Amino acid sequence: ALYDKVLQEYPLTTEMGQTAFYRKMKIKFTAGAYQEILENKSSLLKLSKNIAPDKDFMISQSANKLAYQALKDNRCNDAFSLANQYNIGFGKEWDEQKFRCYYSLSKFKEAQTIAHTKVKEVELSQKLLWLYRDYKTLLQLNNKTDALFAGLDLYKLIDLTKTRDKDYDNLLYELFQ
Repeated sequence: ALYDKVLQEYPLTTEMGQTAFYRKMKIKFTAGAYQEILENKSSLLKLSKNIAPDKDFMISQSANKLAYQALKDNRCNDAFSLANQYNIGFGKEWDEQKFRCYYSLSKFKEAQTIAHTKVKEVELSQKLLWLYRDYKTLLQLNNKTDALFAGLDLYKLIDLTKTRDKDYDNLLYELFQ
């Protein structure tokens, strides 16, 4: 409230107004009002480094926090939009969520890239799931040859591990239709 009063009396073109605005944004950032930080990005960027030494950090951290929260909340378009706009790279620990988002957005090439990589990286207990996802994305991409090979590998792994799962029951039918 104090900073709002100062901002009413001193415009952002003055040093006093800029200092009040920065301090107000700093409080908002500390309180987790990240969306408000991004909404005021252009005004923050106009501030000098002397007045707002960590303005770039506040903006990038706000974008980062919002992007990760959006991914966590399955707001895929928001997450990927922020990631692209602010050059945010989600770590490998987010591969599961990224895969689901890409698949739900029909971005099958991106989903397949994650699935194919995970098949090579994960332990046997997770390999079945990621091989199945790799197979399904290859089908969506209409890559029937690679899908057939992935499906056959999947079938062998299902048989080897004696796995019973409704998602895998139609595999033979899908492979040879």
